[in-house]
Amino acid sequence: MEETDRGVLKRTVEEQEQIIHDIEKQLDEELNNSKQNLAISDEQVQIFKSEIEDKKKVINGLMEDLSTYKSKNQELEEIVRGLEEKIKKIEEEYQQKEKELADANIKIEKNKELIETSIKKEYEEQVGRQTRTIKKQKEEIASLTEQVNELKNQVNSLEEKNGSLKDLIENLKDKLESNKSAILEKTDQVLDLKDEIKQLNETVNALREKLELSEKKDFKYIQGREQILESMNEALGNARMRVLLIIPTIKDLEGLNLSILSDRVNVRVATSIEKTEEDQDILNSFKGRSNFTFRNFSRKDRWGLEFDREGLIIATNSEKAGPVGFYITEYKQIEFYLTLLSEAWVQGHPL
Repeated sequence: MEETDRGVLKRTVEEQEQIIHDIEKQLDEELNNSKQNLAISDEQVQIFKSEIEDKKKVINGLMEDLSTYKSKNQELEEIVRGLEEKIKKIEEEYQQKEKELADANIKIEKNKELIETSIKKEYEEQVGRQTRTIKKQKEEIASLTEQVNELKNQVNSLEEKNGSLKDLIENLKDKLESNKSAILEKTDQVLDLKDEIKQLNETVNALREKLELSEKKDFKYIQGREQILESMNEALGNARMRVLLIIPTIKDLEGLNLSILSDRVNVRVATSIEKTEEDQDILNSFKGRSNFTFRNFSRKDRWGLEFDREGLIIATNSEKAGPVGFYITEYKQIEFYLTLLSEAWVQGHPL
């Protein structure tokens, strides 16, 4: 727009200069004609003078317009120069910003590669450590389960022997009653049998003491679904802040007394949740309790409960033998076995 105004002013100035030149040329011609015709009357002279004055006024007006146009032209040129300087400055700033943006993009790409490499390495190392720990803990649980079963078998065997010996003693008593004449001959045999019975009773008592120790406050052996649910309800009654619950299926929740938990207790549940109407109805029944969070863990291979780092229940879920596990309250043992419960929560699919 400003370029157009400058062009118009320039053409106008040129046109005005041409008009002034033509008028001056005309005046010179008329003056020469006047000199050649000296015989012109006074009236004509006055007319010529009047025309000359008029021409001068026109010339003066044109000169003023010319001066005005030149002044406007200078102002426009100054404005144009100012705009050109601003445009140049903006272009320089744009080029600088463009360069800074390119440099920033390069830095971002470099940092992105470094961060991705670092995160990937740390994740792989953590997964490796976690896998090794879980494997070791599973082996220890299998070993403990085997030891407990062996102790139970020994106790059962000893009790069977004890029962057989008792039957034998009763039979001997009967024989002694029926054959008193052979009492003296059998006395040594009876005494030997009593010693053997005494030793067997001592062995049984020792094994029972071991079992009783295993059922003390810091370790309790549990077997079967009913014992698992009973122990879990006992633990829920002691929870004050946090509970992590791992059960094979969401239907198993029906055996737990979750209503005793306060709304202040944060409860995380990892369990197998199918798309059946029954499972969905159970899940929907917890929508009103914002302190409950569910994850779908489909493996159905374990039972577990941990609360406030004060107690932990863990058991394998076997279809043939039923669940077998233990309830512990010792802090270091809880920290050790908690990984097996956390694994189920981490691998569960958020809902």
